[in-house]
Amino acid sequence: MKINIVSRCWCCDRKEEETMTHLFLTALIAYKLWRLIHSVSRKPFSMEEIREIMKKIRAKITHIFREGNSLADSLANIVIESQAEHQYSCFQELPLKERRILNADKAQIPTLRIITHAIIPP
Repeated sequence: MKINIVSRCWCCDRKEEETMTHLFLTALIAYKLWRLIHSVSRKPFSMEEIREIMKKIRAKITHIFREGNSLADSLANIVIESQAEHQYSCFQELPLKERRILNADKAQIPTLRIITHAIIPP
């Protein structure tokens, strides 16, 4: 039996369901990404053209919960919160929190997804 668990998007204020359509088309971050691609390429891409490019380079889009890639999530949060560009060239340049995440990942310490519910007194 397969159970699909819906995740909420935390990359924008709308907190919509974290679907491929939302992440790549309707989220604010998707809008900014497509504007950037358009400004570099000087031409807009249709979804069909994007699919063709992905097929040519054998690209595959898959979903992973943020707990499955905590370092990428943490680095993305740094950029979103500061609204500035950040570049790290080596491990020592990473902020302490991100170094700890990377070390835990290298040590293969699992990251658990824990969902809590508020207990309402009777």
